[in-house]
Amino acid sequence: MSNVSRTAWSAFASPLPVILLFSSLAIGSSAFPSVLLFNAAVTFALFLPCAGLSHVILRRMRSGRLRDYVRVMFWVATIVLLAVQIAAYEFIFGSGGSELHLGIEVIKSGSFTIGGIALLAMQSMFMALGLAASFALFWYLAVRSRDGLRHDA
Repeated sequence: MSNVSRTAWSAFASPLPVILLFSSLAIGSSAFPSVLLFNAAVTFALFLPCAGLSHVILRRMRSGRLRDYVRVMFWVATIVLLAVQIAAYEFIFGSGGSELHLGIEVIKSGSFTIGGIALLAMQSMFMALGLAASFALFWYLAVRSRDGLRHDA
């Protein structure tokens, strides 16, 4: 298999376990196909740009080690997810609204609270774990097998 086709196949296959995990609560319900499709769209929309940005960073670092792949993807995904959440909250509630989430006031009168930013950061880190795990699978499928060498952590 050529490097291009292996990379493309790996980029498609790597997020699938996360999609299935996030969709597993809907198994057996009539909503499962919709939930699966929604989770696939969101996961691919986040995975592909984060993986692309991570790839650029890893190229500059000249690293092919699994540890670096996971670490870089985790931080890139955390920053991207935090930016997306802040933008969404600002768009929805920025004109004077307030939002309480998990018992913490995220936005009060259109302004973010310190606790709200901390909560969004923690949520971003939690969600970034799934993308980092997908990138680890990508490394295993595309990078490790490409050169036949082991770049173990």
